[in-house]
Amino acid sequence: MNIDKRVENCLLLDFYGSLLTERQLQVAVKYFEDDVSLAEIAEELGISRQAVRDAVNTAQETLAVHEEKLGLAKRHVELVHQIECVAMEAEKLGAKQEIVEKIKNLHQYL
Repeated sequence: MNIDKRVENCLLLDFYGSLLTERQLQVAVKYFEDDVSLAEIAEELGISRQAVRDAVNTAQETLAVHEEKLGLAKRHVELVHQIECVAMEAEKLGAKQEIVEKIKNLHQYL
């Protein structure tokens, strides 16, 4: 799995993870965030590798459906990008460093 897809899945987990079943969330966190292999997860949970794969796939599909309907992660990424652009523009225009830092820190409120 490429790094961009892994980051995307982690972001979707942040937004919609609570909408997964407990088992799907447990498996998805281990797989996407902790970078644990399917075989290692299967061994740890006492289930088959295929069961882990199914849980990962179902979690991915569920996360994607919620993102398609709600678009919260996409909007978050766009807002963070816009905050970065505003901060860079303020810096170019000679704004005080204190103001630039306040702009950069706005993302924590999203």
